[in-house]
Amino acid sequence: MTIVGFEKVRYTSKNTGKEVEGFRFHCTDQSERKNFVGMSTFSEFVSDQVGRELLRNFSTDDEVLGQIVEFRYNRFGRVSEIEIVS
Repeated sequence: MTIVGFEKVRYTSKNTGKEVEGFRFHCTDQSERKNFVGMSTFSEFVSDQVGRELLRNFSTDDEVLGQIVEFRYNRFGRVSEIEIVS
C-alpha cells in the first residue's frame, strides 16, 4: 500500500462520548479483485500514538507520502502498527 495523503482527525465518539484523536491515512493499492482494472484506494484510521510513531521516522510530515507500508492489526481489528516496507 502506498500512502498518498493523511489528515489529523479529532471527533467525539458516539459510543463513549469521549474525544478521540488520530490520523486517517489515504492509500492506494494494486487490487486483486476480479474484473477490476487499476489501483484501488482506501483510507485507514489509526490512533494518535500509531500515527505519530510512523511520522517520527521522517524529518518532515510530507516525506511519508509515497512510502510503501503495511498495516498491522491487533485482535480487535484496530491498527496497532504501520510498518514501512520501502
